[in-house]
Amino acid sequence: MGMLTKEQQTQIEQDLQRQHHKVYLRCDDYLVVAEFQQTGKYTLGIAIFVNNVFKSKWFNPESPSEEALRFFRPVTLALYKSAEIKKLEKVFGKHESKKRGFYKKMTLYKEWLRPKPFIRHILRNNESVEVITCDEYIDSIAQLKGQENEQNN
Repeated sequence: MGMLTKEQQTQIEQDLQRQHHKVYLRCDDYLVVAEFQQTGKYTLGIAIFVNNVFKSKWFNPESPSEEALRFFRPVTLALYKSAEIKKLEKVFGKHESKKRGFYKKMTLYKEWLRPKPFIRHILRNNESVEVITCDEYIDSIAQLKGQENEQNN
């Protein structure tokens, strides 16, 4: 277990630039599939599945889950236009405007647009990242489901 080599990063980047190519990763205790696919009506992106699932509850705005923070794309958005911010600053003052959070907010998007930022993000947010084969992934998912079934019984 360890980090990805430069050659592996290059291979992942090339695979994630071709449509319907999948990359299987083991990141700490998570199994991750990244696939370059159609993510919107006219858009292509890298879809991420963690432990073979995608759950919308991971993206709770008040407290995003660990999976969301580790694997999905963080984006900072402006809440107001600059002219509106200036008006708010006149009314409340800069200090109070900052305290109330008028400037920006961080959100998470479910897909990545390019492979390089995705690779950098997973390397930064996980202690160990390794590429695994499809067979290893399927075996690991089967073991994971077996453990879940034992816990439920």
